[in-house]
Amino acid sequence: MQWLQDATGLDKGLIGPGIVMIAAYALTAPFALLESPVLRNLFSVIVSSVLFMALFNVHGVVQITILSIVCYSLSRSFPHSKNVPWIVLALSLGTLAANHIIHQVLSDNASRFDETVPMMVVIQKTAMFAWSVYDGTRSDRLLSTTQKYLKIDSESMPSLLEYLGFIYFYPSFWVGPSFQFKTHMLGADPGYYIFFGTLSLLVTCNRIVRKYIRPLFHDPAGHPLLYKLLPAYHFVGWLTTSLSIYYGTIGMQLKWFNYGMTVWSRLYFFVHVGIAVLYALDYAMSAKGPKRRDGRRAGDKTHENVDLTHAQKKEN
Repeated sequence: MQWLQDATGLDKGLIGPGIVMIAAYALTAPFALLESPVLRNLFSVIVSSVLFMALFNVHGVVQITILSIVCYSLSRSFPHSKNVPWIVLALSLGTLAANHIIHQVLSDNASRFDETVPMMVVIQKTAMFAWSVYDGTRSDRLLSTTQKYLKIDSESMPSLLEYLGFIYFYPSFWVGPSFQFKTHMLGADPGYYIFFGTLSLLVTCNRIVRKYIRPLFHDPAGHPLLYKLLPAYHFVGWLTTSLSIYYGTIGMQLKWFNYGMTVWSRLYFFVHVGIAVLYALDYAMSAKGPKRRDGRRAGDKTHENVDLTHAQKKEN
């Protein structure tokens, strides 16, 4: 690793994890070819365990596996107990705290990136799973919309292998993000990535519209005509948002990259064209400089500036 450290200038404690995370993305291709959920779960468990042992040690994998099985067994055996999620959280945090103490206080070779980093992701998953199982035993009247969606009842309770596949899911095992067991069960097909990539662009476009376009329809003094069209603006905004989301989910539904591209091309990539236009608008407006408190932009000529310029010319 020394030659790579010299070439990149990165800390040696970050090079190994970086290679592992890049490898996790490369493993998406063989993972996508596995059609059996059993094989996919085994793939995640084996790949993450082997990479963890290569990067850190064996006993860390043993700790994570035992902790996950104990938390799973408690949630499955006592789903109605409100105390179980708290017990799971205490066990998870206790295990993490013990490892933090060992590495930060007792270890002579403390690294920026050690096995406690993926452990922090694991304890989030174990705790969220325990709460989802408990919510599965409660009446829907007592649950929020999010809890209803994420709850795990007796019919949707996963097997131990499915649960371990969720814990060891290789793309997010190292640094996250953490997520609920329902969303696990989605996979790593290319279509999901182009969907979430498009969705992230749409979120930015929403901010651009709210920054530059929305204020024009909420200014009765400066733009009275546009203010009268405010209901139409709201309708167009709702329609555009809905169409954009439906457009984006095409990639997730079809899963494969080329299938998604084919359908989007037949729709003339109209949402991506709109994204490009809004990004161009944001770039053009930002280039003019930020607005001042009086609504003018930096560098704009005012009557005062013009009069002062004329007066200076006369003096000269």
